[in-house]
Amino acid sequence: MKDDAEVRLTPKAFDILLVLSRCAGDLVEKQVLMKEVWGDVFVDESTLTQNIFTLRKALGDPSYIETIPRVGYRLTVPVTPVAQPIPEPAPPTRRSLLFVGGAFGVLLVIGAGYLSTHNRTQQAGAMADLRSLVVLPFVNIGDAGHEHLADGITEETINALSAAQRLRVVARSTAFQFKGKPQDVRELGKKLNVEAVLEGSVSRQQNQLRVTAQLSRAADGTIIWSKSWMRDWKDVFAVQREIAQTIAGNLGPSAGKPGTGNVEAYNLYLLGRFHRSKFVPASIEKAVASYRQAIEKDPSYAAPYAALADCYQVQGYSRSLPPKEAFPLAASMVRKALALDPSQVYAHTVDAKIKLYFDRDWAAAEQAISRALSIDPSDSELHHTYSHLLIAMGRFTESLAESHRAIELDPLNQDVLGHLPFHYYLSRDYDAGISAALRSLEVDPQHVPTLAHLLWNYRASGRMEQAVETGAKLGYSPALVALLRDSLAPSAKDGYWRTFLKHQLKTFGPSDPNGHAFEFGALYSRLNDRDHAFEWLNRAYEDRSSWLVYLKVDPAFDNLRADPRFTDLVRRIGLP
Repeated sequence: MKDDAEVRLTPKAFDILLVLSRCAGDLVEKQVLMKEVWGDVFVDESTLTQNIFTLRKALGDPSYIETIPRVGYRLTVPVTPVAQPIPEPAPPTRRSLLFVGGAFGVLLVIGAGYLSTHNRTQQAGAMADLRSLVVLPFVNIGDAGHEHLADGITEETINALSAAQRLRVVARSTAFQFKGKPQDVRELGKKLNVEAVLEGSVSRQQNQLRVTAQLSRAADGTIIWSKSWMRDWKDVFAVQREIAQTIAGNLGPSAGKPGTGNVEAYNLYLLGRFHRSKFVPASIEKAVASYRQAIEKDPSYAAPYAALADCYQVQGYSRSLPPKEAFPLAASMVRKALALDPSQVYAHTVDAKIKLYFDRDWAAAEQAISRALSIDPSDSELHHTYSHLLIAMGRFTESLAESHRAIELDPLNQDVLGHLPFHYYLSRDYDAGISAALRSLEVDPQHVPTLAHLLWNYRASGRMEQAVETGAKLGYSPALVALLRDSLAPSAKDGYWRTFLKHQLKTFGPSDPNGHAFEFGALYSRLNDRDHAFEWLNRAYEDRSSWLVYLKVDPAFDNLRADPRFTDLVRRIGLP
């Protein structure tokens, strides 16, 4: 609006105005503007220039938008949000709601003076009624090298809000499924069954930090609360606490402390979390390096110890490091984390995994989980870990309940969804396992663990043609896929298993440098070659293979169960 009269803009001109208003007073580079407004669609600079001309004409004063030759543009006037409602609003999308400094909706007032904001009493009342929300990943505006900062502030905000006992906060894994994807607030509310959506943006320029946050009601897209901060980088903790306290303070306990006052240590911890989330060996190694540096900056900071322990246990489980090396390192880091902060749920969760997969101390693992659940019963990863422990002990009903609880808390977490077909495979409900895997793959068709669990259910149920096709999706070489297809001829007894075993032995060799002893034991068991099966299983036992915890319930070993050597191995592992 201008002089109380409505000013009509083309959609792209308005989008440009939104982007400029986010950083009112700051330079916005041309490439940033074009990326924000047109995405991956190619446009040349003349298109941008024409829209800037349209904007200047509509605003009535060319000086409102300053041109920085060959670089970009700057909005030179203050921007303040207008709170009055708009009749029949168009469905709000995430693009139209991301902001820094203003432009919250489709009404803008640009110029001198102060405009009205939401009534504080109404804000507090609206927030007090909230029972559920999702924190969407904050958008990083500016240097791509600061992506970890936006992700980290998002995670810390989720953690702080989760402290409010009457507030259900969607877990990080599910929230991050929407990163970089424009969302209709109302549709998102229905999809996740939440009442509100918190979103925002982060921009760091040298030692200056700009953070915005906006809370919208999911039912109709109405903005409940919004604010922006421009602070020194060292004040990052105060900003994230204020975001959480503004919302959670109306619901129950205030947000907790970040665990360190050292900004460098905190930044390194966030960088580690960013690398850890990628879950590939090279990124895990980068995360380890970042966590170690964070500890060097602040040895009293508990979080990086717990995170470093998690990396070590992942390396041990996947055999990126020998289990006998990785798990003791993980245990050492867990002890340090819990000594510094006994309430660290993350540390208790890793502790339970160490006790399950390496120590094989089922009672101690269950105690660690119980302690963590008493601190935070809404942690989906805890319920997921508990499900693994319970199924290893053959407690199928309890395990399934924990799996469903984890999914309820974190409905789009692919690891949690992909665990369900693994549960059904071990409990021999293969049809349910196949159905669960196919549903999970609708979220991420390329998720490797889910594809593997689908493959196992197909093979165990005798659906070998589907197994071959799933193997191709998993990345089996064309040559192996062709051999497996040929092995399905009716005349080839056990052809699939013999062909696959021969390929694996040729690929990895009898010395088994990559920790395939458990798999070889399972393949020989499928072929009812008991002597070779136990030879490999004993090697897996000596290597402390994590997979042995499932020995008692894995269908692959049904041919061995009557053999006294199987009973002895179960006893040595300590399975109940």
